[in-house]
Amino acid sequence: MTDTVLYETKGAVAFATLNRPHVLNAINNDMLRQLISIIENVAGNDEIGVLVLTGSGRAFSAGGDIKDMHGASKKELGECLDLFQLLSHKMHSLSKPIIAAINGYALAGGFELALSCDLRIASDKSQFSLPDVKIGLSPTSAMTYLLPRIIGMGRAMHLILTGEMINAVEAERIGLATLVVDQDHLMEETEKLAQNISSMPRLGVAYSKREFHMAAESTFANTLTFEKEFEMHCFNSPETQQALADFVENK
Repeated sequence: MTDTVLYETKGAVAFATLNRPHVLNAINNDMLRQLISIIENVAGNDEIGVLVLTGSGRAFSAGGDIKDMHGASKKELGECLDLFQLLSHKMHSLSKPIIAAINGYALAGGFELALSCDLRIASDKSQFSLPDVKIGLSPTSAMTYLLPRIIGMGRAMHLILTGEMINAVEAERIGLATLVVDQDHLMEETEKLAQNISSMPRLGVAYSKREFHMAAESTFANTLTFEKEFEMHCFNSPETQQALADFVENK
């Protein structure tokens, strides 16, 4: 059986490639299970600092496999949604940054998958849409939690309620894509960014990601409290002390 997700590492960066190009990397249960397994592997591997997620062929992902959904029972659909939500939770809680390298269409569940990543590097050929409402479905996988926090409530509602397709330029303008690059240089630029982040002291990177997620659900006062706590932990780590010593020595 062909793997629905390809996995490889280059130095401290792991790469997961959605591998159903004949159906624009439509997401099925096998793919979800493999992605969950990869996230768990990355979480437990101290050699890995960053995970890159991309798609094979001309799409990042066109979303859930509609053929599977059409014939699914209520129980089977529930199982699929449970797997997708478990994946979203594991991506959200992973201490290591996840970068989406969006190489084409990111639609519906593919859009949601990209949104669960911490950074989204889009090729100039990429396109984004949430067409769920057009076939009578509603958002899942924390879409209504994540999207308004990234692009604002009004724009999020517009994309969800209209199913409008937007290109890479518009995605960058509204803050959905953090960077747009030429299609031919997408993986090169993404790997360069990933290797740069993975070279940073790991504890500082992990706490930075965690602080952003905690702050989204916290008060101003509580944010100040946990920021101080995490800063103290970082300061006392051997890695940070060595980085400080190296900085002083090189001045």
